[in-house]
Amino acid sequence: MKTWSTFLQIGFLLLSLCLITAKKAECADWVLVLEDEKGTFYIDRVTFSKNTTEVKEVRELSILKNHPEISRHTELAEYDCIAKKRRIFTLLTHFRNGTVSLKTNNSPEWETDTSQPGVEAFFRFICARQ
Repeated sequence: MKTWSTFLQIGFLLLSLCLITAKKAECADWVLVLEDEKGTFYIDRVTFSKNTTEVKEVRELSILKNHPEISRHTELAEYDCIAKKRRIFTLLTHFRNGTVSLKTNNSPEWETDTSQPGVEAFFRFICARQ
């Protein structure tokens, strides 16, 4: 019985360490793109700095202020700066009730609606650095 208890304690400590490390890594390379009444929007400096073409793949973090269900989400998206369109490969959503949703798509459709304030800001930030 004592062995099982020790195993659980060690497992809990390892899990806690992994979560703390993951949280710290998540915050390390974010660059502010926009902060407004809807939320705070960041882009990952590492993924962004690797892009030198007109189509740029970037990781985004959106922390939403007033959304009733979603607290934040992280996206892996591709921006076509010439054609003014984007597509989302991965969407990780954190809900206010503590649940998490992961959606992936290996060949997503391009979105041409860039009129949302956060999307417009990402386009301006990403495509200004050609």
